[in-house]
Amino acid sequence: MKKWFVLLCAASFWMFGPGADAAELKINWSEDFHDEASLGHWQGGSAAKWVSGLEKGNAVHFKRESTQGSAAIQYQLPKELLGPGELFCSAWIRWQNVSEKPQGWNGVKFMLVMDSPTGRSWPQRQVNSGSSDWTEISFIAPITPGATSVVLHLGMEEVSGEAWFSDVRIEKLQFDVVADAKLRRPEMEKTHPQERLRGAMISPSSFTVEDMDVLRSWGANLMRWQLIYTGKTPTDEEYDAWLDRSLDKLDTFLPEIVKRDMLIALDLHSPPGSGLGDNGYVTSGGGIWTDQRYQDKFVRIWEKIALRYKGKPGIWGFDLMNEPVDDEFTRGVARWHGTGKDQSLAERTARAVRAIDPDRTLIIEPNHWGGVEALSGFRPLTLGNVVYSPHFYTPHVFTHQGFGGRPGTVSYPGEIGGVHWDKEQMRKALQPAVDFQQKYNVPIYVGEFSAIRWAPGNSAYNYLRDLTDLMEEYGWDWSYHAFREWDGWSVEHGNSEKDRNRSATPTDRQKLLMEHFQKNFKK
Repeated sequence: MKKWFVLLCAASFWMFGPGADAAELKINWSEDFHDEASLGHWQGGSAAKWVSGLEKGNAVHFKRESTQGSAAIQYQLPKELLGPGELFCSAWIRWQNVSEKPQGWNGVKFMLVMDSPTGRSWPQRQVNSGSSDWTEISFIAPITPGATSVVLHLGMEEVSGEAWFSDVRIEKLQFDVVADAKLRRPEMEKTHPQERLRGAMISPSSFTVEDMDVLRSWGANLMRWQLIYTGKTPTDEEYDAWLDRSLDKLDTFLPEIVKRDMLIALDLHSPPGSGLGDNGYVTSGGGIWTDQRYQDKFVRIWEKIALRYKGKPGIWGFDLMNEPVDDEFTRGVARWHGTGKDQSLAERTARAVRAIDPDRTLIIEPNHWGGVEALSGFRPLTLGNVVYSPHFYTPHVFTHQGFGGRPGTVSYPGEIGGVHWDKEQMRKALQPAVDFQQKYNVPIYVGEFSAIRWAPGNSAYNYLRDLTDLMEEYGWDWSYHAFREWDGWSVEHGNSEKDRNRSATPTDRQKLLMEHFQKNFKK
C-alpha cells in the first residue's frame, strides 16, 4: 500500500490513557512498503533493498560494510502535517551487528529533518548499537513554528552492520481549540512581590555565602538553585541520600537568602531515573518516561519538599522538572506534556504539591528540552499561580560553540545555519513564548539563557544584550546561566578560552547583567 494521509477527529486514547480528550490525531501518514515499487517514491531508494516475507511483513533493508559515510532514503512528508502541534513517529526496526557509534546521533537513523524560518532541526530517536530483534521505536517531535518542510530519513550513518525498517507511521497531535480556550487565565497573575525577578543560576555544590554577597552586590534578587546529581543514574537509596544532603544545604542558606531580600527558584535538575549522560548533560529523560515507579517516586519527592518548606520564606517557586525530555516514552506511562489532564505528570505533581502547600508558586518548563519553540505545542495546567519557564540557547551552534564537536568560529550577529541572526531574528525565535503568554494570559520566566564566553570577538555580549533587551521589553522574569558554576558561561571571565582566571576588571557581559540587576532595587 502506498503512503496515505487522512483527516481525523479521534481522541488519542491509546497514547495518553482514559479521558485524554485534549489531544486529537488530525493527520495520519504511513508506509508499509507494500511492494518493491514503493521504494520509487523515496529519494535515494537505491541505498536500500526491498524485502518481503519477514515477521513484520515487508521492509526495507540496509547493509553496510564500511563505517564511513551513510546510506539513507528520504521522503518529503505532506505539508498537511505542518502547523501547530507535534509529530508522533513510530516504526518497527530490526538491527544486526551494528558497530559502535562515533557520536550518539550516528548509527541506525530514524529521523526527521525540519526546516523553518529559524533554521533546521533534526529530531530523531537514537538506536543502540549491537543487535536487536524487531522493536517498536518511537519518538515525538514538536513542529517548529513556521516550519516549511519536514523530510523523513531512514538508514544508517557512520556505522557498519544491517538494519530493517517496517510499518513506518507519522501521526500528528493537535490540541482541541475549545478545550484550549478554557485554559486562559482571567487575568495575568502576580506571583512574587518584586517588580521583576532578575538573577542567575548557581551551583550549590560550590556556592558560598560570600558568592551570594557578590551576586547581591550586583543587584540580583533571584537565584535558580539546582538540585543536581552529577553521577551516573543512582539507586533509590543513593538518590534519597543525595536529595537529603542537598536540601540540608539549602536549609543552611535560607536565612541568609531572606536577610538579603533575595528569592530562590528551587529547580529539580535531576529527577528519579536520570543521571549524568555520556555527553556530560544531566537530562530529565530516561527512566522517568519508561517506568511508572520513577513517576510515582517523583510525585512523592515533591510532596516531601512541599511539606518541608510549607510557609517558609525565601523560596519563590518550585521548578518541578528541568528541561523535560519525554520524546522517547513507553505507552501507558504519562508524558510531561501539559494536556490539562490529571494523567500528565506535570498536572499530577502540581496537584499533589498544592494539596500540601496551596500558596506555593509552581514553575513549569515545556517538554522537548524546555525550549521556547516547544511552547507552540504546549498547554498550561488547569491550576493558577503557575509560571511557565522556557530556556533559550538558540541557535545552539552559536551559544554552545567550541565543545561537543561544534565549530568554534560562529559570530553573532551574522549568518548562522543559513539564517541571518540578529535582534529581529531573535525576536522571531522568541515568538512562541510571546504567543503562549498572550493566548493564555500567564507569566513567563526564562530560567536559563547564555552564550559561550569565547564566541568570536564580542559576539557573546552582542547576543546577551539583544536577548536581555527583548526579555525586558516583554516584561519577563529571568535568570542567567550561570554564576560561578562553569567558567565557560561565566561573565566574570574574559573571551579567551585558555584563560581560566576571572578578569581583573568587569567584562562587558558582567556590566550588562549588573545594569539590569540594579533595576531590581530601584524605588
